[in-house]
Amino acid sequence: MKKNDNIEIGKRLSEEIERMFGSQKEAAQAIGAATGSYFRPYLEGKSRPGMTFRKRLGEAGFDVDYIMTGQKNKTLNKEEVKQSFEKLQSKLENLSNDLKELKNSITTT
Repeated sequence: MKKNDNIEIGKRLSEEIERMFGSQKEAAQAIGAATGSYFRPYLEGKSRPGMTFRKRLGEAGFDVDYIMTGQKNKTLNKEEVKQSFEKLQSKLENLSNDLKELKNSITTT
């Protein structure tokens, strides 16, 4: 990886800190770090987040894929989740009805 890649990772990490927590101090508390300065080497592009740090970020709700690659994960909003659930529930009801009909046809023959 080039240093420039680390700088881009740092920029995205900064965006995620602002989006998720509003400050480095709050973000540091969320990942179990003592102070917001914990992020400094990553934000300045001097260090690349390792696996342990990435895991801590993920557990705190950060979009780690976006930070590392620039590709955002698509997250569903509340209405999309509700619609998906309703579709699955409808399919399950149809399947249940089909199974009942199949059972009835087997027992009546």
